[in-house]
This record gives sequence, C-alpha cells and structure tokens, in this order.
Amino acid sequence: MTSTISNPLALIAELTHRCPLHCVYCSNPLELQSRSNELSTEIWSRVFREAAEFGVLQADFTGGEPLARPDIVDLVRAARAAGLYVNLITSGLPLDETKLAALVEAGLDHIQLSFQGAREDTANEISGTKSHGQKLRVLAWLKQHRVALTLNFVIHRRNLDQLTEMAALADSSSATRIEFAHVQYYGWAFANRENLLPTREQLDQSMAVIKREQQRLEGQVSQAVHGWLGPQTDAHHSQRRGASLPRSKSDTSFVVRKCLRPQSSPDLGTLRRVPEIPRRGLDAGTLQNL
Repeated sequence: MTSTISNPLALIAELTHRCPLHCVYCSNPLELQSRSNELSTEIWSRVFREAAEFGVLQADFTGGEPLARPDIVDLVRAARAAGLYVNLITSGLPLDETKLAALVEAGLDHIQLSFQGAREDTANEISGTKSHGQKLRVLAWLKQHRVALTLNFVIHRRNLDQLTEMAALADSSSATRIEFAHVQYYGWAFANRENLLPTREQLDQSMAVIKREQQRLEGQVSQAVHGWLGPQTDAHHSQRRGASLPRSKSDTSFVVRKCLRPQSSPDLGTLRRVPEIPRRGLDAGTLQNL
C-alpha cells in the first residue's frame, strides 16, 4: 500500500540569530550564525512563494529576534503577498510605535510577545537587559491595532510563583491567548539546567494555579501549556496542548523529564549567560529608554 505524506501547514522562518537579550535559557546554538550568513530579502521572498505553492498556510517569523532584521517590514509584506498568515515571534525589542504601525500595514496578522516574568526585577535579571518596561509599552501600543496577540511566558524555577500575576497581565492586555511554556533544555538552558529545573513541590503548586486560571479565563482567553513537567498520564508520557493560528488545537506526546529533586534557589550569578551578540543593523534609538 502506498502511503502519502501531507504537506506542512506552517513554515518556521528563523530569520536571524541576532538578539538584544541575553537570556540564560536561550535556545540559540552556542555558535551563532553571523549577519553575513543570513538569507537575503529576495531569497526569503522566494521561499514564501514556494511554501505557499506547496500548501503552507502560515509563516512564523522567529530568531534570534526577527525585529533585528532591518528588512522585517519587507519580509512581512512578501509573506502576506504570497498568501501566508504571518506570525511574528518577538521580544518586542527593538520596536517603536512607527515600526509597529508599518508592520501591521504590511499585513502582519499575529504577534507572539515573550515575557521573562511578571515582575520587572526578575524579568530583567533573566533576560540580561532592562527589557520588561519596553514589553509593557508594546502591550499598550498593540491595543490600538487590529492584530491578534499571544503572550508567551517562559517558565522555570525562578518565576513559577508569578503565574497568577502573569495571567493578570495577559487579562489586562488585548491578548486572546496565553502560553505558559516551560524552558526547553538545550542550548544555554541545558548548560544552566541545574539552576532552572523546578522542584516537585513547585510543579504541584503551579498546576493548581494553572487549573484555577483556566477556569477563571474560560471563554475570554485561551491558554496553552507547553513542555510542562507535570503529572504523567502513564509510565512514560504526558500530554501537552498547543495551538498554531489559524489551525485548531492538537495534542502531542512528549517524554516527561524526571530527576526533579528539591533544590535551594540559586544565585543567578552562577548562571552562564549568552555572550554579547553584535547588534549591527539595530536602531539603537529604540533602546535608549530601556
């Protein structure tokens, strides 16, 4: 019998490794590609057209930080012209109101805005830069535009006690979806795993909070839990739910990590940080207020 493979529905476009943040759990490879090795605007535009012809429906712009590309507006316009639903996965840096308006005008459909926590001190410490205030400004600007918004909170030992505050932050914004995404243990996160893995007690408490917030926000904001180190449904696997606009939710199995033993809170000074990444092409003027 001949088996058929269906066409992919989404294209994950890793536009750059450049990023103004230095998160201790960064999933970028330890050896980053330089700007000179990035694909050009013309090549990406061709890729979008070919992907659409193949049946792809959605383009997810990621990095690094896709806003580091000076041609980001042109890339959004090219993907939209190819008939793709365009999703920008971003930290919100570097961005100002003018650039945001230009992105929406070019056809941007959806923004996934990442947060390192709900509290400024913890978020700035984890990201290695004063970024939290900028993210809050981006949330305020987004209320003026007709663009879908997902808030993505990266979860680990240092911020699991902020889940209620995270949900409240999303509730006060124009977001229609919240993601609580546990740190993925590769790249810098693997190097720092001993200081990022939560304890079993933290996991049990956090799952109760997630359930309560899901009930409170039901019908208002959809929630997704990714890569969660929660209770197992059998001896080897658990379930996570995910959604990728414009598709519906789907279930995917993943192996639950064990070896979760109580550990004292670390001094973040022991964490290995992402080294300084050249920011050629970034508009430093958008960062001057950070």
